[in-house]
Parts: sequence; structure tokens; C-alpha cells
Amino acid sequence: MLIPAIGVVYKGYWVSGKWGELVMDADKAIGLALAIYVIAAIFPAALSTFFDANTTGWDTGTVALWGLLPLLAVIFLIRRMGKGDAA
Repeated sequence: MLIPAIGVVYKGYWVSGKWGELVMDADKAIGLALAIYVIAAIFPAALSTFFDANTTGWDTGTVALWGLLPLLAVIFLIRRMGKGDAA
């Protein structure tokens, strides 16, 4: 019996909870797992570096834009998800 949330690998293909519905082949599933692992390892350090950046000596416009970058990133992700082509 297949578990819909997890799926299984059958004959080299990633199969979802419905019988015979192919979601991705095993190579893509392994690549996706590796990508998620690398992102999970790098992301915390990248965030702490970003938010601990020293803005001393920057002009006020640049400092204001630096503070808006997280908001712009969220807006970008929401727009991409609305189009249906988000990763």
C-alpha cells in the first residue's frame, strides 16, 4: 500500500499515493533531496551573515533598501507562487 504523503520508488520512478501516477524519476528525486540538504546546511549561515551586515558608513538610501530586501524577496515568492511556476 502506498502512503500518499511519502510515495515510493517503483521501477526507478517516484510514485505518488495514486497507483501508477508518476511524479518524477529516481534521479530527479535524489537530486531534489541533495539540493534540499545543501540549502538546509547553507541557509542559516547565509541569513545570519545577511542580518549581521555592518551598514556603518553607508548612505541612508542604501541602508533603507538593505532593510527592504527581505520584504522584496517575500513579494517575489508570492508572485511566483501565484503564477504556478514556483520551485
